[in-house]
Amino acid sequence: MRLYLIDGNSYVYRAFYAIKSLTNSKGFPTNAIYGFTNMLLKIIREKAPEGLVVSFDSAGPTDRHKLYGEYKAHRPEAPRDLVRQLPFIREIIGALKIPVYEVPGYEADDILGTIAKKAAQDGSEVYIVTGDKDMLQLVDDHIRIYDPMKDKVLDKDYVKEKFGIGPERVTEFMALMGDATDNIPGIKGVGEKTAKNLLRDFGSLDELLDHTERIKKDKLRKMVEENKEIVRLSEKLATIDTDVPLYIDEEAFKVAEPDWQSLFPLFREFEFTTLMKLIPTAEESERERETVRRSGRLREVVLLLGEDFALDAEATGKDPWAEDLVGIALCHEPRKTYYVPVAHRDENAGDQMSREEALDILGPLFADRGKGKIGHNLKYDISLLQKYGIRFSGSLFDTMIAAYLLNPNKTKYGLDEVAFEYLGRRKKSFVEVLKKRRTFADVPVDEAAPYATEDAALSYELKAVLFPKLKETGMEGIYSDIEMPLIEVLCDMEKAGIKIDTDMLQAMSEELASEIESIEKRIFFLAGEEFNISSPKQLSMILFHRLGLSPSKKTKTGFSTDMEVLEELAASHDLPGEVLHYRSLSKLKTTYVDVLPSLVNPLTGRLHTSFNQTVTATGRLSSSEPNLQNIPVRGDWGKRIRAAFVAEEGNLILSADYSQIELRILAHLSGDEGLIDAFRNGIDIHTRTASELFDTAIERVTPEMRRTAKTVNFGVIYGISAFGLAGTLNIGRDEADRYITQYFARHPGVKRYTETVLREARERGYVTTFFGRRRPVPELKSGNRIVRQQGERFAVNSPVQGTAADIIKIAMIRIWRKFIREDLRARMILQIHDELLFELPRDEKSRVSVIVRQEMEQAGSFSVPLHVDIGSGRTWSEAH
Repeated sequence: MRLYLIDGNSYVYRAFYAIKSLTNSKGFPTNAIYGFTNMLLKIIREKAPEGLVVSFDSAGPTDRHKLYGEYKAHRPEAPRDLVRQLPFIREIIGALKIPVYEVPGYEADDILGTIAKKAAQDGSEVYIVTGDKDMLQLVDDHIRIYDPMKDKVLDKDYVKEKFGIGPERVTEFMALMGDATDNIPGIKGVGEKTAKNLLRDFGSLDELLDHTERIKKDKLRKMVEENKEIVRLSEKLATIDTDVPLYIDEEAFKVAEPDWQSLFPLFREFEFTTLMKLIPTAEESERERETVRRSGRLREVVLLLGEDFALDAEATGKDPWAEDLVGIALCHEPRKTYYVPVAHRDENAGDQMSREEALDILGPLFADRGKGKIGHNLKYDISLLQKYGIRFSGSLFDTMIAAYLLNPNKTKYGLDEVAFEYLGRRKKSFVEVLKKRRTFADVPVDEAAPYATEDAALSYELKAVLFPKLKETGMEGIYSDIEMPLIEVLCDMEKAGIKIDTDMLQAMSEELASEIESIEKRIFFLAGEEFNISSPKQLSMILFHRLGLSPSKKTKTGFSTDMEVLEELAASHDLPGEVLHYRSLSKLKTTYVDVLPSLVNPLTGRLHTSFNQTVTATGRLSSSEPNLQNIPVRGDWGKRIRAAFVAEEGNLILSADYSQIELRILAHLSGDEGLIDAFRNGIDIHTRTASELFDTAIERVTPEMRRTAKTVNFGVIYGISAFGLAGTLNIGRDEADRYITQYFARHPGVKRYTETVLREARERGYVTTFFGRRRPVPELKSGNRIVRQQGERFAVNSPVQGTAADIIKIAMIRIWRKFIREDLRARMILQIHDELLFELPRDEKSRVSVIVRQEMEQAGSFSVPLHVDIGSGRTWSEAH
């Protein structure tokens, strides 16, 4: 048997310290559990052992403690966060069906040594998995040490090369040197080299201690003579006991199939998405699947579908506006599913209806207001089918959005992850089905049908699990009143797209290239040599070695050259400022100016971004492919890029931007009289704050004072510290602390609000927006101070940012519905931060302006008015 013996204590500590600050969404620490499980699975996967054993130290003193009271005395107590994880590590070991050995009064080393010797005698090939060098004394022809951190097997040759002696003399080596880890004393002053030389000159430790007169160096001879008893004690402490009284059943060592049913809830509880993928996929035979090839049968199926049904549309690619429908899966009960192929190209595809024929039958079903449609990422299905003239009506149950609302802190909400988490089911991934084929149309129908119908069936099952949870958490209204109707709004926005002037961007690209080249030459002149400006290593050499600037921040690979450092260094030398300018223009060119023209849809001549509802933890929308949320708002180049976003001939761009919406929300949530008074009376809030901070009349506030006050105002929302404010404003920490203290003294309502929010967040584990959207804040329970402080910032900021996100979504829905009711040609085309962008015929400008202002400013009822700035022009730049 190829047997691996694992030192559980060593593994646990390594896992705990190797992974920092990992917790689940409830704030429970999981770093040791995750690291330990991964290390175990790596052994199983890569070493293919036939047998596995884990051993732990037992509680209470051992014979070594009785022999020497200071044994292991220097070891600190196990961290609390590690102790909390130990019971679950044991559960996972049990679910992996690995036997655990513990014997009162004995250490794990002794237990592993006993098992190793017995197994080796019985003919097993033994590997002890540990990083502790004292275990090297056990090495022989059948026992080796495997160090997982170095991924190296240590045998007799290694011991001889390392210590100059055989494994049987390792305890003698440790007796002379001692061991700081276990507090084995040894001879103070004797290191590895000296111990090696002494053992080389003497055949045994006894011979050395009995014949110290043969030691040539006087000082060393005296050291050994004075420490004979300590050396003998140290040898006893270092010697592993291989006669521990325990029952060894080698049959129980054999590796077995894990208990996946027990592992799954543990992986789910700790949110180990990657490990959950190890769970075997569900058997396809559990469901009855029918491939519908004839129109007559499809009409029968439509009649069978109940009040709610799930669907999953498969296409040739990810972009619904550029790809073609391949098939549709339907499900109206967990064990009955249907697949309608319409465009598979494999040679054995068999009979298929045309897209037109199938959609003529399914179109009225999707438009039926009396039937609920269930799906995972329904926006994709709706957008794809819109191309063929299909419209959706009635309730939409999107399980991806439901999962996101329940826990917005996760990074992935694909059906794979959500089905793992809530149903304990592992489905085949798209990659597993597609294999090396080009598109889904090339997947044979008999493979495509089980995959697509499983997606529909899992969505159907998830609806029954997730939507009751939304109701329990009070977020049913957030879904039904905001997120569900928003799906259709976003579909129309994505379909509308936005026109860009590609010729203007091309000219801008050439101008940027020339400007970047000029900056590059200035950088080389200032540096005195040419180098790769984009290389942090080379830039670091120029800044800190050639120019001798003082570094303030270090990374694992050297001194940092990030933006914060360069901004700091720019005060003392011109080169860092030029590098910042170089980076800024290079990013504009490569991210936007050069890329955007290539993303224009050739069929529409417009740019179509994708708006995402399940990315940000606060509820704000994001956009991707391309990301239009990060287009610069300030600066000349930002303005010029926005000038390339244009209206079609005869149309206008209209921009509507909420003014200081987060501060207005803070005023309402905090009930602070000073903020409320300022907003109700139309006083500029930044000027008012500057007047308070600098104790001066409002009319005497300078632009610089206002800028400082603006930073303080927004800093309070984001929970900024005195240290952070000092860095942002480039002032002393004491001055920054004074600003924050003064602010809270003038606005006691804000102070009370932050204290109340933090107290409630610690008690409940989450914060809520004005409309009831939740965000869990597990960071507040972390044992790490930095993580806890981050959690405090999240707790203070999320209700404000989340409420702003809800407000703009409500406004988008109301505006969209009003445009439809009034049969306007105006279209909402972009949402970015607190701004909405519209394209409309010139003759609709007056009516659209009224609708937009009215719906945006009345999207919620607050103690202060919401205010919207509206502008228009032929380009985005002119409008805003």
